[in-house]
Amino acid sequence: MYTAFIYSNNNDELSDKVAYYCKKYCINLFKIKDLREMMLKGSLLNKYALFVDTTSVSISSDLLNFMLKQNGNPKLIGVILLSNSGYNNSAVDNQLVYNVYLDENFAKNFVLRADGLRDVSTKTLQSTADVSNLVYDYLTSIKLNTKYAGFGYIKDAIIYCIAQGKSIDNLSVSVYSYVATLHKTTINNVERNIRVAIECSWKANQGLNGFDKKPSNKEFLTHAINDVVRKLDNIA
Repeated sequence: MYTAFIYSNNNDELSDKVAYYCKKYCINLFKIKDLREMMLKGSLLNKYALFVDTTSVSISSDLLNFMLKQNGNPKLIGVILLSNSGYNNSAVDNQLVYNVYLDENFAKNFVLRADGLRDVSTKTLQSTADVSNLVYDYLTSIKLNTKYAGFGYIKDAIIYCIAQGKSIDNLSVSVYSYVATLHKTTINNVERNIRVAIECSWKANQGLNGFDKKPSNKEFLTHAINDVVRKLDNIA
């Protein structure tokens, strides 16, 4: 059995239809309401696939292309777009994105695409709420102020880096690019807002728990990621 997610907005009829075929062909399916939820759960998996209900949610070709590149999300091994006949995904420049039309050939095409992703391996999932709350609670415990936009950017950056299973190498190329795409902003804006959140929280609290001096963005994220990973290991 392998794992997949379905990204849909209250389209229970289609979600149930996909769940039926997933169960029939030994696919462990989880419903998600946004892509952050996939990142949270996906961080605890080796590999996984994504079904996107294009009749109820939208996902940009830029985000799809980025997610499936090596420096985007190496754990995501394929995206299946569930769409009405005629849906155009020509802007998506990636061989790991497939169409399955909601027509009389749905069952046959579903099986073909699902079989193409058969080698996905799984691990036991912790609940999304547990992981999300853990990251949030950690950031507030070290006195990072939630009022800054950079707080949300930092939270998503931590989740992203945990999903990669490795330390930060190049912030601009990997982490900032992902967060910028997710929030529909620029890399420079992500870097600046993270820096402001760290600097202002440092000044307001006369320091941050766990740091002897005001950290750079990279120093802060590296320290935070290591702490959160240790906490996750203690929960598992």
